[in-house]
Amino acid sequence: MGLYKLFSTNVEIQYKSCLLSKATLFTLITTLLTIILPFLIAHRSRGFWLRTHNFYEHPVIHYPYEYILVAETDDPSQPIVCSEAAVLNQEIFVGEENCVEIQAQEYDFNDDGKADALEFNFHLMIPQERTISSVIAMLALDFQLETVCPLHMQSLAFIQKSFTVPPSGLKYYGDIEFYQTVHLPCLRNIVDKKYNSSLMSYFRSSSENIVDFIMVNYFQRDSML
Repeated sequence: MGLYKLFSTNVEIQYKSCLLSKATLFTLITTLLTIILPFLIAHRSRGFWLRTHNFYEHPVIHYPYEYILVAETDDPSQPIVCSEAAVLNQEIFVGEENCVEIQAQEYDFNDDGKADALEFNFHLMIPQERTISSVIAMLALDFQLETVCPLHMQSLAFIQKSFTVPPSGLKYYGDIEFYQTVHLPCLRNIVDKKYNSSLMSYFRSSSENIVDFIMVNYFQRDSML
């Protein structure tokens, strides 16, 4: 029995959509996030698998006009002590009347707004019956880092010189270096002020002399100059 074709027609189905549909927008966003998100994470974490990182910065250092100057004489019980510190003004120092003149000046050689050098001059009136055997000078310094690891602390410059013959003067030149025994916190937009307190502190009840008391507290810090 044969079969006959009675009728046939073509069926055309058209699907229409906008140029930017919800599905296209979703695909575009997920693709961009897949590409950009790893870079954002790497930037916020300051690098994947970063073990060490070195950076160089010119710190901001100012002299807050706090100092202690001890000029020891041939008589250990009669030193000449000069000081300009708020917490030490209540102490009566031996030989302080012999501190004739103290001058301090900061220099900015390249005009970048940051001090490059500090000149500290002192003039003492030595009693005729005494000679200077050693000089100890402690200068307070205000130290700040502002870029990678924001840090603000009070630090100390320590100078000590002994003499075998009676001196007519003393000139001392040196560079300031930053030392640390532990890693800095390096928290973004958070300034570390753990040690932002004056080092020129002394308690009357302490059995140590002023110099030893300050130096012991200073070397117990994690960071120092």
